[in-house]
Amino acid sequence: MFQRFFSGDNLCSCVQFLLQLRYLYFRFLLRTQINFTCVDGWYKNGGICEHCAVENASCTGPDDYVCWAGYYDENGVCNACPENATCNGGNEYFHCNSGYYKYQSTCFSCAGHLCDGDILISCGDGYRLHYNKCEKCATSHYCPAGTTSIICNSGYYKDGNGNCQECPTGYHCPLGESNGANLYDYCAVGYYRTGNSCSKCESDIVCPGGKIDDIVCPSGLHKHDNGQCLDYAPGDCGRVLHIGDAQVYLRSNQITTPSLIVQYADNLFYGNMSTTERGNLRIQIGDIVYSVYDDSMM
Repeated sequence: MFQRFFSGDNLCSCVQFLLQLRYLYFRFLLRTQINFTCVDGWYKNGGICEHCAVENASCTGPDDYVCWAGYYDENGVCNACPENATCNGGNEYFHCNSGYYKYQSTCFSCAGHLCDGDILISCGDGYRLHYNKCEKCATSHYCPAGTTSIICNSGYYKDGNGNCQECPTGYHCPLGESNGANLYDYCAVGYYRTGNSCSKCESDIVCPGGKIDDIVCPSGLHKHDNGQCLDYAPGDCGRVLHIGDAQVYLRSNQITTPSLIVQYADNLFYGNMSTTERGNLRIQIGDIVYSVYDDSMM
């Protein structure tokens, strides 16, 4: 009978059953009796070790993790510590070392700037604060310490988009003042305003240049609204009468009676005459001596 039971297919089935039983027994022993520890980066799940869902971290479960030292936690990711920073691991963000400030995921040098720990307060000379970072000042910009807005350097003007553009020929662009809307108010030396632009002056006309409102003409000349310095007063289309080294301004309208009347082509011009004012040219009528003067030239 035993020979019949352990022969052929019955013998094979019995052996397979015993092997399966032995496997289950040893698995039971592993789960209940054997104490084991998973390596860092893995966690124990029953009788097996599962890999942590977050790289560069230790974990006790699928959702419980702490970053290793030398890494920092950012939105569930353990990133390598940036240069010039300290990363203590855990679930902390990185801290910039002394003398550096934090901007996004980088530590920048605070040399020449004002910092409170790793927080930037203001930028030093030659830099501009832009999105919490000190940027090197462009040639077209003027950046004193603490600059936060764009200031155009001398020789540049601010266009409609807030960018600094090189000053065109014939214009004067002082530090931080000129822009595309008022550029014609600042003509260069040798230029004067014509409408909304600056044009070159004639060689015999004085054009000091600069802001129109601030122009000061040389003695004996009169400033006009276009930035020219002329030998007649604004608003009067007169002429200058030269007699030797002296000169007398002749108006296009008569102010005094009597007046010196000079005809030039088909036009009459008048020189102011007075017995009390002193001028370079004197005219005697009967027993009365008059001085030809011009109050705009005094």
